[in-house]
Amino acid sequence: MTVSRWRGAGLAVAIFFAFKLALGAAILIASARWMTVADFAIFSQLLILIAYLASVGTAGVQNGLIRQIAAANGDAAMIAREVRAALSIWAGVAIVALIGTSVCRAPISVMLTGAHDVAWAVPWLTLLAMWSGLGQLFCSVLTGTNRVATALSAQAVGLLAGAAPALFLLHLGMPTAAALAFSGGQGTTTFVAALSIRHILAGARRGGDQLRPEIVRLLGFSGAFLATASIMPLTLIALRSVYRTAFGLDALGYWLAANRISDVNTQLLGLYMVQAFLPAMAAAPAAEQRRLAIGTAAGAVCVMALPLAIFLAEPSLVIRTFLSAKFLPATIFFTSYFLGDALRVGASTASFAALAHARLKLYVGIEASAALLMSGFVISLIRIGKPQAPAIAYAATYMLIFIAAGLYVLRRRRAAA
Repeated sequence: MTVSRWRGAGLAVAIFFAFKLALGAAILIASARWMTVADFAIFSQLLILIAYLASVGTAGVQNGLIRQIAAANGDAAMIAREVRAALSIWAGVAIVALIGTSVCRAPISVMLTGAHDVAWAVPWLTLLAMWSGLGQLFCSVLTGTNRVATALSAQAVGLLAGAAPALFLLHLGMPTAAALAFSGGQGTTTFVAALSIRHILAGARRGGDQLRPEIVRLLGFSGAFLATASIMPLTLIALRSVYRTAFGLDALGYWLAANRISDVNTQLLGLYMVQAFLPAMAAAPAAEQRRLAIGTAAGAVCVMALPLAIFLAEPSLVIRTFLSAKFLPATIFFTSYFLGDALRVGASTASFAALAHARLKLYVGIEASAALLMSGFVISLIRIGKPQAPAIAYAATYMLIFIAAGLYVLRRRRAAA
């Protein structure tokens, strides 16, 4: 990716993020103001399930597909093989996910909400997420072929198609239906993105050569991505169950409110890493990679520190604006999460640099380390009766990883000098 295209990708990411931020803020405000804290917690848990299923719905090959297609440098035959391999993996994962969530819908519901009330919706959410995941794979093809703006436009259409009915159903007091609508609307991206890569899909459909090497290669990325996409979400689901038992549903609602704002806050970081940094890092000469990584990390820390500064200036105003006054007791959660978001830059940069170099064990190891540290901090703090346990643990976890990443870079620079 040339410098001009890299900057163009960055601009497209910024515009898309602003759009996604507006929709996310609208849903957050609506759900916070139209529901009790307990109902807000339940709705938030469903959104978290949707987010996890969406990552599974890509069969874990999304980032690997971007990397492989970017590395193909326009070779149509190679791109077609990678797409066929990705679709084969996706079909297998979709079948397993649908069967698994259908069988386990009751315990999943209990784990999320403490009751069986939303068990019926779990298989439907899975089905919709698998279809949406196919659209994300198509968007990965667009990103890998340097059509970042087109990929993000397709995703924007899906977000709008999901957010509009979700807001209407939230207003009617139907949070489970709103979650289904939000997930289902995003499937519109699949149609839009498919039209944008129809020539590539046509080429992939005609091919009949051996796919095993590509499937094996993508399965390496798939396994790594599914591991990273699963480790932290599943760890948090388990921790939230323990936390809810210890402190109640309202306390869980405070944690989830901070988590949801953090998710919105870190989306810009994640988008930039996937849409711009990953393909640029994969294609950059070795001499430029360290400069690219350090520059990305430095700029990202500055950007991610802005929300923390704004919140510290007027915490009450921010909470009343984006949530409601009933979430004022969660101020410490928001402060710690904003701090943790800025520190998380170290982990994100290191993870995507490892992925670009196909260092999959390191890619998974960073996320596993974060989950292990988070679990240790949360469980220890719960045992001594600290309801602020998740907030403290989040900031402490990513502070340690940030320090470790910084020390690693310094050691590499000294070794190269």
